[in-house]
Amino acid sequence: MNELSIALHHASFNQIGSELQWELLDRIAKGEKHPDTPAEHFFTQLKSTTAFVYYTSSIGIHSEIDYKGNVLQEHYSGHDAQ
Repeated sequence: MNELSIALHHASFNQIGSELQWELLDRIAKGEKHPDTPAEHFFTQLKSTTAFVYYTSSIGIHSEIDYKGNVLQEHYSGHDAQ
């Protein structure tokens, strides 16, 4: 992120302010489905790892999606992915 920020704005990511930070994040997120640049690969890996860690934590798996474990449930309590 710093390399991209310096190349485009001549300042590190932490120095450019939130508006330009969002602009950089939007830029690398656009290539998420078919990453070509190192920044796009970084973003894809970071997003995937963040989601994995969150949904395997107690808060993500139990509090958010109300996972009950290996038990018969009368009604589906999860979320439909669309």
